[in-house]
Amino acid sequence: MRIPLPVLGLSLLLFAGCTSTVSQNGGQTSSSSSALPCTMEAKICPDGSSVGRTGPNCEFAACSGARTSWTGSTVSDANVTFTAPEGFALAQTSEQILVKSYIPQCEPGFLYCFYFNAETYAGTNLNGAGVGITKRADLKTADDCMTAQPAGYANLKPVTHSEVGYKTALFAGLDDAGAGHYAHDRLYRLSIEGVCYEIHQRIGFTQIANYPAGSIKEFTTSDEANLQLSLDAVLNHMTLPGGQQIVFPVSSK
Repeated sequence: MRIPLPVLGLSLLLFAGCTSTVSQNGGQTSSSSSALPCTMEAKICPDGSSVGRTGPNCEFAACSGARTSWTGSTVSDANVTFTAPEGFALAQTSEQILVKSYIPQCEPGFLYCFYFNAETYAGTNLNGAGVGITKRADLKTADDCMTAQPAGYANLKPVTHSEVGYKTALFAGLDDAGAGHYAHDRLYRLSIEGVCYEIHQRIGFTQIANYPAGSIKEFTTSDEANLQLSLDAVLNHMTLPGGQQIVFPVSSK
């Protein structure tokens, strides 16, 4: 059973003026003496924080922290390089996932699955976590890739972002539940070079009431927020062949 939740868009608006400004006038652009705000977009930094566009050229601000040193798995194809942090393992088939979970860390049919296999939350009701990556051959155009509804959902409005050469989208607040188990999901899409990639984040839990009282510790909202940073950082380390970071919309959820 899937329980759709509302998508929460990015509420970041930077009022930094640009030296070259335009005003919209019936679909045409014309010069304006008033500075327009930079577009409402953000880039995920290695530490999981985000920065927006600012300055005279509306460029992304610099990340404040040093780039995270990662020692995990890296895989790539002709379009994208994917990297996972320490504490995550790489699987290319379901049989290769060594940590079992009632709700699978990655949906069946994935191309790559980076699944959490560290002992950080051992003894809690965390059920599993992962980032599954697939190629959607059925989504032929960039518009289809950006707007096609996630399986089992309808009328969700994605948050989208465009750069030269590619587009990205986010469907946030997707949940799975059943038999005392539930998951918090986010689904991202990337359209590049005629290929539609789907990136599915998941953190799964077992209800604490399913365990005898006092037998385990509760996986807290703070724990989830910390683990979510690692899942988000997988996006941050997705790069183009030249090493350029791919920019995804940011969820406030």
